[in-house]
Order: sequence, then C-alpha cells, then structure tokens
Amino acid sequence: MALCGTIFRTHYGDANTRGSLGSLIALFRRKNLTKDSLNFKAADELLRIVFEALLLVLVDFFESHIDTLDELVIPRVTDIIIDTIANLGSLMESHPSMILGRPCTAADINALLLLRDVAVYIELGDAIKTGDIGRIRSILPTITLMMHGGGNTNYARIQHELGVPQILRLHQHQSLQEIARMFERAVGAKYHNPAHVRSSSKGDIYKVKKAFQESGILTWEPSDDKRALPDLVVDLQHEGVDKMASGALDKFLTSKIDHHGAADLEETEAVALTEHAD
Repeated sequence: MALCGTIFRTHYGDANTRGSLGSLIALFRRKNLTKDSLNFKAADELLRIVFEALLLVLVDFFESHIDTLDELVIPRVTDIIIDTIANLGSLMESHPSMILGRPCTAADINALLLLRDVAVYIELGDAIKTGDIGRIRSILPTITLMMHGGGNTNYARIQHELGVPQILRLHQHQSLQEIARMFERAVGAKYHNPAHVRSSSKGDIYKVKKAFQESGILTWEPSDDKRALPDLVVDLQHEGVDKMASGALDKFLTSKIDHHGAADLEETEAVALTEHAD
C-alpha cells in the first residue's frame, strides 16, 4: 500500500495536467481517490487499468511506424522501449530523450515513468501473491529507491541492510524487463487472445488509452489538446539514487538507528517481507 501511495502522489498532477492520474480520476469521476486520501482498492484498480492502457498506446505507436509487430520484430521493439525508459529525463534541445527518432515531450516522459513505476508495483504484487521470495528479494532494492526518492524513509532499514552498491547494481533492469514481458503479452493479446483482460475493465482501459492519445502522448498524430504540457514528474528511482549518493541515507540512519542497530521506524511491508524471507 505504501508503494501504491508513493506512485499515486508522484504522478497525480491535477485534473488539468495532461496524462496525469488526476486528469484520469476526473475523467472517471472517482470521488474516492484524491492525492491525500486513497482508497487502496480503487487506487490499485486504476493503476492496473492505466498500465494496460499505456501498453496499448505503445502498441499503436510502434504499429504506426513498423509494418508488422511479428515475433521477429517484437524483441527489437521491446529493446527500444527499455532503452528509451532507461535513458529518460532530458528535455534539452541539444540532447532530448527520443523514441523512434521522435523527441519526447514532458508528457511522454511522465507517461513512460508511470509505466515503469507501475510495472514495479505489479511485479511486487504478483510476487507476493505467488509467495515467490526470490522475486520479492530481487525487486526490493528498486522499491527501496522509489520509496526513498518519494520521501518515505520507512524503507531506510532495507537500504542499510542491502548496502548502497548492491542497490545501485540491482535496481537498473528489474522493472524494464517486466515491461518488456508485458508489452509482448499485450501485442499477443491484441492479435490472438484479447480475452486476457477482464471484460469489466476493457471499457475503462480503452477510455484511458484514448485519453492519452488525444492528449498527444506517445502518438504520431497531432493533438488538439490546448492544455499546456506538464512539468516533469519526479523520477523516483533516480531521485532515490541521488539522495543516497548525497549521504541523506547515512544522515537518516545516524539519527534513527537505536543501539541495537534497528531503525526506530514503524514496520513496513518491505521490512516484514525481508524478515519473513530470513
């Protein structure tokens, strides 16, 4: 739940922000979802709907530029997606973030960061659901960085136990590999098995997909959206790395760790999972 809340607050924006969760909440008229007060079940459902919608947006984006998304092309496409997300962040005209040669706007970057962040959330949920301790352990460093990047210091104990170098090595590719797998599944579902999506969610997924595309996000078509482009959201993973590199973690631990070596913090999901795994 803590990770869900961190992602939600980071990507919330407002009702007038292109591609933001706030604008989608306004679209669905969800009164039980605000930036400061979340209904977890409703937030979880919305994040999963948005994730599926963004995958379909990417399918359309690549279909418009590549003749056929077949088994030979899909690995190359997923490599492009992974490379693009891994190198996001620049809006400088001299060195902009690009996808298939198209410069990314701030709205594009925010959408791809949202896709990456929700992939981490879904991966954790699936790992917990199946009781896969190995998957949980492998993704904890990424979650730790995201929580620290979002200002949630309850995960500092995990950072301390894993160590900074290990986190920096492990966090890089976990969510990107998950996106690659899910993108391939989305392509396959579109052509072979569309029934994988619950019928109750299909309408909402396509509604969100249309909202992204009409806002000019990850599409080749010009947009009639008159709203200004948004500011870049916080890149939770990179922000977490920066905070750790700046010594913020050490300062926090120095002030919070008691004489037994345990952080004086309320118990969190990550701490509980680690202790259970041991």
